Amino acid sequence: MRPEPGPEMMARFEARCAWCGPVGFEADGLKLHVGREQSLFEFVCPACGRLNLRPLAVREAATLLAAGIHQTRGLAPFELLEARQGPPIGWDDVLEFHEELDRLNRTLIDASNRRAAGPAMERNAA
Repeated sequence: MRPEPGPEMMARFEARCAWCGPVGFEADGLKLHVGREQSLFEFVCPACGRLNLRPLAVREAATLLAAGIHQTRGLAPFELLEARQGPPIGWDDVLEFHEELDRLNRTLIDASNRRAAGPAMERNAA
């Protein structure tokens, strides 16, 4: 007969938080996403509370599955593993993006106001 897993038998894992460095946590704090060609795991750092996502080799994912970590169902943010190209986004890029969104928003509001006013207002404007 196998003993029931208790606190003394719970597997502990260690991973590197991007902000805090190495941290330990229980197995239930780890989410594993397994894809055909890529895998990743995610955990919330017990020290700072931030979400961490890390890529995994297929072999590493198989090891975690063998250790009893359950694969998480549903969509995984595999786009985070895509190769990045070009320079990093800077403050000027963020400001230009904000200004473009503002311009588009104003255009949509103006078009909506014209539609709501209807043709009667256009005739009276002359």
